[in-house]
Amino acid sequence: MCSSSRGGGYAGPELALGLLIGANVGIFFLWRILSPTFMQSNFVASAAALRSGRLHTLVTSAFSQYELHHLLSNMIGLYFFGNEIARIFGGQKLILLYLTGGVVGSLSHMAYWAYLKPWFENYQFVEDERTEGRLELSKPFSGSSGAVNAIMLLDILLFPKRIIYFNMILPIPAALFGLVIIGSDLWAATDGNKHGTSPAAHLGGAVTGFIAFLKWRL
Repeated sequence: MCSSSRGGGYAGPELALGLLIGANVGIFFLWRILSPTFMQSNFVASAAALRSGRLHTLVTSAFSQYELHHLLSNMIGLYFFGNEIARIFGGQKLILLYLTGGVVGSLSHMAYWAYLKPWFENYQFVEDERTEGRLELSKPFSGSSGAVNAIMLLDILLFPKRIIYFNMILPIPAALFGLVIIGSDLWAATDGNKHGTSPAAHLGGAVTGFIAFLKWRL
């Protein structure tokens, strides 16, 4: 059995979920209102941002989506999986899991581009004064995928036999759904990430969800 803190703490389940979704939607509109330079400097995680002391981007990037389809897919996952996690563990733990998954996802993305992707592609890294380290190979990252994956995997681990509709059509057990998601991310990572997503961020979020399951289920 899993522990429960229903409604406990300062953020109730509905409030916590509403705050997370509201922050994502709000920042989506900020991309259309504020200067692109300001948004890229403060809502996108990158090696340059960390080097310049903008550590807050590790958190703000986890709420930052520019494309509508990216926002909608993440918010649908956050609503359906996050709603249950908030009811079981409380709003504060939902927010904590979201933030942790987001930060770990961003760091995983950077580590992948700096170390694993060059290794997969047999790239010989030469450190010089211009690159200032391996992390300079990393592409900037934003999006709530890592955070949502942490929440989704925790829910799947708690209820592995539940039926989930894959792509809103095919009914499959939650455990199989989780394996498909993780397997596709592993494949994308090893095949050079040719599809424009960030499999490392997804996997970093999934690892966060797994650790939360080990710590919170008792």
